[in-house]
Amino acid sequence: MLEWRSWLEELAALFAESAPDVDADEEERRRSRERGVAPVVALVVERTDAGELWRAACARALTWYLESTGVAAEDAEELADDVVDGEFESWVAPDAEALGKARDIIGEHGA
Repeated sequence: MLEWRSWLEELAALFAESAPDVDADEEERRRSRERGVAPVVALVVERTDAGELWRAACARALTWYLESTGVAAEDAEELADDVVDGEFESWVAPDAEALGKARDIIGEHGA
């Protein structure tokens, strides 16, 4: 239970650090989402060691992150799933190229 709580607190802190300003326009929100991808993925990789279930944890964390930036829940889940399924491999931490593609896909959403 404590480990799960710690994980949620880490995510919440990261989301707060990456959050766009309350009065940000849609373009700034989009750029903020784009910048937040790598730190969220890095935290998931660190916590899971890119093990068996890392991609599921990553999709969930990205969904929560996207929702926290104003993306509708259904859109956030679809976008996160598309990124994880399309760019990340099982048992392998994403390299800079995969992270860049993921960032671009999320950054293009709503553009």
